[in-house]
Amino acid sequence: MTNEYPQPCGGGYPPPWPSAPHPVPYGHDPAIYTPGYPQAPTETAPGVALIVLATRFSGILGLALVINRAGTARRMGLPTGRYWLAWTIPLTVWLPLVIYINVYASDPSCSC
Repeated sequence: MTNEYPQPCGGGYPPPWPSAPHPVPYGHDPAIYTPGYPQAPTETAPGVALIVLATRFSGILGLALVINRAGTARRMGLPTGRYWLAWTIPLTVWLPLVIYINVYASDPSCSC
């Protein structure tokens, strides 16, 4: 009697499972994607002009746009700081101006 266990398929173990395919990052062409090498995005980054314009009319609308565009940029692997700055800077200028107009400019007896 031997101490060897029977081997499947007449000897040796079956080959290991092939590795799982790598997911293709958002914004990359799957036909030219090669794992291990960074690829340039095939789409352009979302712009910030609409965020600035929407923030001047409504801070909430600008916030919705910045969340959407920053998410798109993050999925593309791009930095998101410029989208938040495009919302924050106009809001810090616009909000005090609106408060001033509503509080002081509407009172005719104010000498502001």
